[in-house]
Amino acid sequence: MKSDYIQTTTCQERRKDPIEMFHSGQLVKICAPMVRYSKLSFRTLVRKYDCDLCYTPMIVAADFVRSAKARDSEFTTNQGDCPLIVQFAANDARLLSDAARIVCPYANGIDINCGCPQRWALAEGYGACLINKPELVRDMVKQVRNQVENPRFSVSIKIRWQKIFSFSVWGKIASFWNKAFLTIIILLIVLFLDAVREVRKYSSTHTIEKSSASRPAAYEHTQMKLFRSQRNLYISGFSLFFWLVLRRLVTLITQLAKELSHKGVLKHQAENINQAAKKFMEENERLKRPFLRHKMT
Repeated sequence: MKSDYIQTTTCQERRKDPIEMFHSGQLVKICAPMVRYSKLSFRTLVRKYDCDLCYTPMIVAADFVRSAKARDSEFTTNQGDCPLIVQFAANDARLLSDAARIVCPYANGIDINCGCPQRWALAEGYGACLINKPELVRDMVKQVRNQVENPRFSVSIKIRWQKIFSFSVWGKIASFWNKAFLTIIILLIVLFLDAVREVRKYSSTHTIEKSSASRPAAYEHTQMKLFRSQRNLYISGFSLFFWLVLRRLVTLITQLAKELSHKGVLKHQAENINQAAKKFMEENERLKRPFLRHKMT
């Protein structure tokens, strides 16, 4: 955080709560965090096109707290750069709260990245792996709320689509969508075959010659019908291909939702079994102590 930027950061928008923007009932235009792009110069540009809320790129909270060089290079702002949300990658509640206290005078809130799928982030314990550590995320949010004095300072969490796939609604609508897709696909197949028949009918030389001999304007009429049949062939063919792809996509989504739900159940069962085993081992050790003391005496 460079000093020349900090000294000019007196924007009245800093006092606003970003949550109120979403409750206002108006369209909120947001510049989401983008790696290497969402820095001050880019945020200044998008604000000229009426962007309401901007995010910084993801900043590693540990480096941000420990290194002044990291703060100078990763976070810069000015008077017009507001409302602003600073996104952090963190796996430690204390470090995240320290980082939040540093940026609190210059931003409207922080965002915890729980959705980054990059390998380096997962290896360091950041990003999407935090989805499986809800207690840690809860502790980080609580720590920030307790350490930051400004009650309007927002704390949000970024997640990705994996959480949506675990919703039970996918399983409930799977049978309905399967019947609907099959019905539409059958209808499109019928239309496609009919279009093929029409194209073959009006493309034959015998049909064109016969109609031309009977009526002078029949040739143009036959060509018009040929054009319509070809149009119907292309539309029905592309629609059939689209619906087949869409049906496959929905099938994969429902399968993924089921696998994720089964994974969650198995993980919960394994944790319960592990806790029960630990409890039995502790009970076993507790029962052994009197016998060991008796033998020693």
